[in-house]
Amino acid sequence: MTYFKIKVVGGSHYLNFPDVLEFSCSYFEEFKVKFLKRFGNIKGTNKAEKERENIKQGIYEARNIMEFKNVFFLS
Repeated sequence: MTYFKIKVVGGSHYLNFPDVLEFSCSYFEEFKVKFLKRFGNIKGTNKAEKERENIKQGIYEARNIMEFKNVFFLS
């Protein structure tokens, strides 16, 4: 069982209390499903809301944790 803790910071530098996602899972596909369920519940800026579908698609297509990270850092 792997434990994941992800800090999600909004698009504004005024955000003092970022959302923290915490969950455990056994394999990468389960990680993606749990992340996507939580990701859909995070409220963001209008720009972030427009990008949500692109991010979700990138996550669905990720085959490992490095590709998952690249969705956020290389998009």
